[in-house]
Amino acid sequence: MVMRPEALVYDRSYILSALGTMKNSRHGLASSWSAALPHSSATVAIRGEGGRYLSSTPAFSRLLGRDTVQGLTDQDCFPLEMAKHLAMLNHRVRQEGHSVCEFEPSSRLMLVEFPLSDDDISGVVVVEEPRAAQDLRQALQNAESNNRELQQNIADLESIAATDRLTGTRNRHFLERHIHNEIARAEQQECPLSVLIIDVDHFKTINDAHGHACGDEVLCELAERLRGALRASDVLVRWGGEEFLVLCPDTPQAAAVRLAERLRLAVATLPFSRSLQVTISLGIAGRQAGEPWQPWFERADAALYRAKADGRNRVEAASFDEKESDAFSNVGFLQLSWRRAYESGHDGIDAEHQALFSISNQLLDAVLQMRSRESIAELIARLLVDVSQHFQHEEAAIHAAGYPEAEQHAAIHAGLLSQAYALCARFEQGEASIGELFQFLAHEVIARHMLREDRLFFPYLNGSHA
Repeated sequence: MVMRPEALVYDRSYILSALGTMKNSRHGLASSWSAALPHSSATVAIRGEGGRYLSSTPAFSRLLGRDTVQGLTDQDCFPLEMAKHLAMLNHRVRQEGHSVCEFEPSSRLMLVEFPLSDDDISGVVVVEEPRAAQDLRQALQNAESNNRELQQNIADLESIAATDRLTGTRNRHFLERHIHNEIARAEQQECPLSVLIIDVDHFKTINDAHGHACGDEVLCELAERLRGALRASDVLVRWGGEEFLVLCPDTPQAAAVRLAERLRLAVATLPFSRSLQVTISLGIAGRQAGEPWQPWFERADAALYRAKADGRNRVEAASFDEKESDAFSNVGFLQLSWRRAYESGHDGIDAEHQALFSISNQLLDAVLQMRSRESIAELIARLLVDVSQHFQHEEAAIHAAGYPEAEQHAAIHAGLLSQAYALCARFEQGEASIGELFQFLAHEVIARHMLREDRLFFPYLNGSHA
């Protein structure tokens, strides 16, 4: 069994220099450390998840009077009291999230441990000769400073690992690491979730006729056009080669189809650089309740295959199953359906949330029944008034409940209202469609905001946060 490194006993300057050399490594931090340790003069060792050391520098082994510490635990390597101190420091750092400085019982060594959160490494331990008392505070401050630099290095490494170098989009590694969390969130909150798979039509012909450099330019420009047409919540991923994928949280399949058509037009309408005419084919699948990632992906991939087989430059959706996302069901799979899981525990807030769902559905009915523009404008004005009043009532309630992020939540409200009024102005001037306005008001301002940001303060309203 391969053990995940859990902590280090190390020389600070060595770690900082070593991390700097790892940014372009294709291997994980654990393997990079293991390869580098035998060549260092620092006192460094890597401890695995099971508490056993995976590898160390010769200096570390000599410190303990051993030829090697591989496979050994702290209890094997250190006196009992010192091993207990190491365990105590590790526990305190995990609980408190900041560095801890202690002397081991014999006072021969000073132990400093501070956190380093990463998939491979979760803590850092420093073993040094004791310094004069007046120097200890500075030593600890230096350790904290170095730890912040380490954290930034880790963040940089994670960003590099999750980003496609050519297009700057997220990459397959990122999606495969995060998709299961997104599925779990959708299950827990009973939210719809859709995926789009995008393939560039006749991309091999572009490469063959104009060269791979031109092909790379097309992929970069395509990524930019897709970003410009996507919503803030959508996640664009380069899946591989000329294939991209878009993950659409809180989005039922019908809405994802409309988004896919918008993407298709954004690509096909205007020529690319070098006057190339580029088109894309798209396959869409809304995730069904309880559906794992692989079969969900395969349904979208099958839809993409149909789009390619039926002539390309088109959108195809997976066949609809009634299990899909009943939170956004009924007419056109877009009506908002209230569920008990959405209740906050505050009667007034819950009543207003349900009322907002109701008027949103009235607006949808008016749109689908093709009522007059004036009639729809009246419903929009009423919805905006109700939303504005609800935001005020909600802000008062969360302030009274002691929600610590109340000011930030009020700022989110202000931003949503500002966007809503700006979109309404564009609608009145004929620059925005009714569909755009409904999508933003009903799904962004009401449903998505309530199912995401509002859920954060529910424990304060119902008293479960204590």
